[in-house]
Amino acid sequence: MTITALTSAGRPANMPLTRDVSPEHLVAPFRVPVGQAAGRTGELQFTETLRWLPGKRLVGAGRWHDEPVLIKLFYGDGARKNWRREDRGYATLARAGISAPSVLHSGPVDGTAAFVLVASWLADAQTPRSALQNATSDGERLAIFSDLVDHVAANHNAAVVQNDMHLGNFLLADGKVYSIDGARVRMHGRLSRHTRSQNLAAFFALLPLRMLSAVPQLFQRYAQATGFFTNREAIAAIERHTARLRRESTRRHLKKMFRNCTDIKVDRNGDLRRIYVRKLDGADPGCELNLSAIEQPPDGARMLKQGNTCTIWTRELLGRVLAVKRYNIKNALHGLKLALRQSRALKSWRNAHRLLFHGIATPAPIAAIVEKRGPFTRRAWFLAEWVDAQNAAEFFAFDRAMNADEALVARRLCDLVQLLSMNGIVHGDMKATNFLICRDDVLLLDLDAMREPRFGWLARRGCARDRRRFLANWRDRPELLRQFETLLNGGSAEAAGPGNNKG
Repeated sequence: MTITALTSAGRPANMPLTRDVSPEHLVAPFRVPVGQAAGRTGELQFTETLRWLPGKRLVGAGRWHDEPVLIKLFYGDGARKNWRREDRGYATLARAGISAPSVLHSGPVDGTAAFVLVASWLADAQTPRSALQNATSDGERLAIFSDLVDHVAANHNAAVVQNDMHLGNFLLADGKVYSIDGARVRMHGRLSRHTRSQNLAAFFALLPLRMLSAVPQLFQRYAQATGFFTNREAIAAIERHTARLRRESTRRHLKKMFRNCTDIKVDRNGDLRRIYVRKLDGADPGCELNLSAIEQPPDGARMLKQGNTCTIWTRELLGRVLAVKRYNIKNALHGLKLALRQSRALKSWRNAHRLLFHGIATPAPIAAIVEKRGPFTRRAWFLAEWVDAQNAAEFFAFDRAMNADEALVARRLCDLVQLLSMNGIVHGDMKATNFLICRDDVLLLDLDAMREPRFGWLARRGCARDRRRFLANWRDRPELLRQFETLLNGGSAEAAGPGNNKG
């Protein structure tokens, strides 16, 4: 595929090099003719797509004269304006001495209305998100954000502000943090206290929920690096601002999960409206996500639940074992009630991404599929990775003092309940079977009733109900109940463990 065909299509196409373009996403490789640039001629080889903004920008890895490079391709309406912003942003970073990949070439693509920016490739770099996923302790995660806040401080000391603050705009390599997005970078003559606070709160809003308690510590680190005056009132103000920005960024992120983007594909297949992950191990899931694959459990399927309102089973699909949850229609009246409501499958999809966005573990969502007859919703399916692990009811099938390992799991379980409550997230069904106990974490299941109430009093009431339902799991086991109450009330794992059995 040539870049001329790409730009004439208005957005990338999922086609081999030799076929015509259709308005879908581009799959590398393809060629980008750049003519004479930086004293060299020839074509860029775009080998791997890293990020795609439909109709605007394609970011990927490639090679130029046998050297690995980062390529940012701008196309469609506004290509020149978007490229110019990126080019100026990189120039600003270089002028300010902020660590960023070196620009090797920036300019128009030969014979097209597209533009390209080519930057040096950072060997062995990883995104902050990947580093956080690989971290095994809160201490390691705090160290990552400490490096990032040092980078933000260096920007502010140079009067530079990154106005599009998200983890995808940074890379970690060689013990340094690099800025890799110049489109929203601005240099000011002098940064006001208000501008610094606003930008810093936007950074703190990137913290996972379980790390929000580190905001004062990170704020102090920033203040030491910049000379920014801070006190208790300033910390409280930035925490309030951070909370507001987190709510806004959560809403934006969840909207993104319902439209075509780098990671998500939305389409229709007959009566099915499908939302699914764009790529799984390099394959397109859309080829297998049809009605025959999900309508009924296959022979020999492991049945997890057979109820009136939903049926859950596991099956091999897309090269892995998935849990398939089908939302049933009990009768005509039930079907009429569901017809104009949003499907519970879509609610589960949204809430799974809500949890992952907040850094809370849940089985990876793969797809949400809704059967539509005109505007009316009928059956629906939610597909997620199958995690073969004990649930909390199975793990805590005793009534005695916990040993050290059991107390550690109980602490994680109670930490999750408290984390949801502190952040106003109401689960709605805190049965012990809705918690999976994995080696390093607790996974939360059954998300179709979960919500984040807009009003604080509703959130508090819902979270209090969640807490009561969680403790009700152990009401026929008084020793376990006592230990879980101790943990939820701020007691230590040791206080809930052996040696503290009243009997």
